[in-house]
Amino acid sequence: MDARTLGARERRSRDATTYDAFLSYSQAVDGELAPKLQSALQRFATPWYQLRTLRVFRDKSGLSAASGLWTAIERGLAASEWFILLASPTAARRPYVDREAAWWLSHRGPDKLLIVLTGGTLVWDPDSGDFDPERTDALPPALYSAFADEPLWTDLRWAHETAQLDTRNPRFGENVADLAATLRGSPKDALIGEDLRQHRRQLVVLRTGIIALSIFALIASITTWTAVQQRNAAVAAQRLAVTRSLTAQAENARDGDPRSALRLGIAAAGLRADDGTAEGSLVETLLTSPYLATLEPGAEVTSVAYSADGDTAATGTSAGGSDGRVVLWDVADRERPLRIGETPSQLGGVEDLAFAGDGRTLAVAHTVGDVLLWDVSDPSRPRSLGTAMVNHPDRISLDRFIWSLAWSRDSQTLAVGGFDDAVLWDVSDRAHPTPLGSPLPVGAYVHGVAFAPDGLTFAAGSWDGDVLLWDVTDRAAPIRLGQPLPAEVGRVKDLEFAPVGQTLAAVGDLGGLMIWDTSDRLVPRRATDRPVAPGRGALNAAAFSPDARTLATAGTDGSVRLWDVTDLTAPPVAGAVLRGHPGQVDAVAVASDGRTLLSGGGDKATAWISPDATGRGESGPLSAAR
Repeated sequence: MDARTLGARERRSRDATTYDAFLSYSQAVDGELAPKLQSALQRFATPWYQLRTLRVFRDKSGLSAASGLWTAIERGLAASEWFILLASPTAARRPYVDREAAWWLSHRGPDKLLIVLTGGTLVWDPDSGDFDPERTDALPPALYSAFADEPLWTDLRWAHETAQLDTRNPRFGENVADLAATLRGSPKDALIGEDLRQHRRQLVVLRTGIIALSIFALIASITTWTAVQQRNAAVAAQRLAVTRSLTAQAENARDGDPRSALRLGIAAAGLRADDGTAEGSLVETLLTSPYLATLEPGAEVTSVAYSADGDTAATGTSAGGSDGRVVLWDVADRERPLRIGETPSQLGGVEDLAFAGDGRTLAVAHTVGDVLLWDVSDPSRPRSLGTAMVNHPDRISLDRFIWSLAWSRDSQTLAVGGFDDAVLWDVSDRAHPTPLGSPLPVGAYVHGVAFAPDGLTFAAGSWDGDVLLWDVTDRAAPIRLGQPLPAEVGRVKDLEFAPVGQTLAAVGDLGGLMIWDTSDRLVPRRATDRPVAPGRGALNAAAFSPDARTLATAGTDGSVRLWDVTDLTAPPVAGAVLRGHPGQVDAVAVASDGRTLLSGGGDKATAWISPDATGRGESGPLSAAR
């Protein structure tokens, strides 16, 4: 019998019913077997593209959540063509199983009732023509005396494990075939043959599907690999373009803004997207750049200074013109400065600060406030040395505006420049400073004071544009020397004597630099007829190198310039331009090693090394590049 004949017969037999069979069982015993058997019957000899060939009613799968239990079971019985009893001692004692069997006998009779023995025993007594109730324990009471002849039943007592309940198991498949052949009215061998054919077809379909999926997966993998390669190439090209752009920016910034050049170079080298050009450019920047490190005290830097040995640096700060303090730094390792201490905040921003020659005392001038002396022998714990000088009862008023400080070479005298005069203080007793004589009249806003190296000459410059000299051999009675020297640099912003010799330099708000030879104190000789390089923006501060051969100036254009002052008869030659500040540079100091300098501006101070250095640790004296 072929598949079409089987299908036609099955369709005719189901025209009047909804279910091919009703499955009656005990959930306590056959709760696992029943659904396995239901599924096996529905799928036996079924083409792969169909959900099922038979429909089997089982209470768990055929009842809705809202159904009345017996009403729903009764509808299932009425809609089923066959009744399959999973017989066991437990099922025989269940009232519902007995009630289902009784309903079937009264409405359909025993002809379409199949028994599957899952436990216990069934014993037919030929003499009585019925099951022996003494030896039978798996039959519900309703089925005694129900059969005219001994019925055939399927024995599944052997199936107790999940692995056994599979149609690929020959024994279980044989039992399922017995039941399916009866339900479908088909010869068992024809049904088994159809199941084998369908299984082979399923294997073919499965293999074909696996091959197709493998091909699709391969195509997808190739496509994905190609896309990834293209993406990687695009990313690599983008990284290369970014690397080249950063490298170019770093090289352009190398001379004018070495800190930015280093950052850009590090970023470019970190991308690792070229043939080593970025790394080479970064090495070049490191070898040629004078930039060393950045000190960030956390507020606007208004002044900087080095201790005598050059191992300690101080930065004076101002937060909006008030709350000024001094931050102390360990700069023994020039490239890794360490913040080691700070003074308490004081009224008035720090306008100037200066270390005494002994390296133990730091003088701090507050713009609106006092001049304070600090013992910084232990920089981590700066200690105030007593009374503020400007508030000393014996002082003559500086109108509480203080802008400049200068120590004498012997560190016994401190000059303070204020509103319109300068005062010399005896600070031999650090705890009790005493003003020396009367204030020296200078002019409006004394922003520059300086002692000559021999300690005999004192200079002061004001915003009137003049520089005045005094003989301070007797510091209690200074003698004015000659006439005021016109600086011709505008308002004098800073005044510095060279550490050796008698060279005096002044810078001002017109951007010029004026230098005098004061060997003849009565008639100082100007190095040039006019100021050097005016018009570059205001110059705020100046500092000589220890050998007096180089002068560093700080400007409002954000630069630090180095000037060669070895020949005072010729104009100083502009040297290296150091740019490490986004805004103006307010202060500059040169360390005692003659190789490093510190510039302050904005909210940071920048440490530099001689641009003539041939190696990071082998730099020569600070000098202007020619």
